[in-house]
Amino acid sequence: VTVNVYNTTYKTGLAKVVADQLKGRGFRIKDVSNDPLRTLQMGTAIIRYGDEGDLAAALLQEHVPGAQLVKDGRAGRGVDLVLGNAYTALTDPANVPPLPPRTKPVTPTVARPCQ
Repeated sequence: VTVNVYNTTYKTGLAKVVADQLKGRGFRIKDVSNDPLRTLQMGTAIIRYGDEGDLAAALLQEHVPGAQLVKDGRAGRGVDLVLGNAYTALTDPANVPPLPPRTKPVTPTVARPCQ
């Protein structure tokens, strides 16, 4: 999952701290800065995503307690994590549900009649 981490708070360096923590949990970090949309979030956080990023957004939401999902018109699976003033910490990794195991795709077979 590729994540842009944006700060909308008065806490300098918050986006970098959270981005480093997410990277340690296996997320790919693309951009770390202040929110380019220049919003001011009073809540915990907003996760912005497009049509293809719904699963990525849901996964990220498990790590950010209180984050709200906001669908926008972007293409691709990347998501934005916009940190707000009520943000305190990521969910303890022990409390994040594990991803379901990947299953091998079943190779279709065609039965031949005996001759």
